[in-house]
This record gives sequence, C-alpha cells and structure tokens, in this order.
Amino acid sequence: TEAMKEKNKRGELNTESTAENIVQAEQTSLEMDGSVIYKKLCVTCHGKDGKKGLAGAFDLSISTLSQTEKIDVITNGRGSMAAYKDQLTGAQIENVAGFLALLEK
Repeated sequence: TEAMKEKNKRGELNTESTAENIVQAEQTSLEMDGSVIYKKLCVTCHGKDGKKGLAGAFDLSISTLSQTEKIDVITNGRGSMAAYKDQLTGAQIENVAGFLALLEK
C-alpha cells in the first residue's frame, strides 16, 4: 500500500518483520492445504493416487463416501486407520476431505 511504501522510504517499516509475516502466512497456508496434509499423513497407506491400500487402507479413488462421512472417518478413524481429531483442526480435516474428491475417478 502507499502508506507502507512511505514508511519504507522513511525507514519506519521493519522489512524483516514483514518478511517473517509473509513466511508465517505461507506456512499457515500450507498447514491448512488438504493436499499437503494428505501427503504428510495419508500417502504412506493410501498412496499418492489413493490406490495403494497398505495395511488394509481403502482405495480412495473409488470412494462413495459423502463429504460428511469422509470428515467422520478422518476425525474418528475406521478399522486400522488412526483418528486425526487430536492432530488436525476441524478446518484441516475438512480440507483433507475436500482434497480426497480429487482422487476419485
């Protein structure tokens, strides 16, 4: 903004702080990204494309679960799948569930 440009000219803008804010915002964005969370927590059993099926993991590419059902499974677990209610926020769980739609045929 113009105000920030003027402060920067006068040396009043802490660019280090601004850079830190940008990095923090990007990190927060990544922490909320369903695909990033999936790659971190789900790929081992479900695979990159959702078809791996390790340790009895369901083939996500053929899932017929509703969004609400996906959220419930991610939150509470099912069978040998762990529950993620203590590791992820509700918004993160919703974002992962939303990402799963991209894996379906």
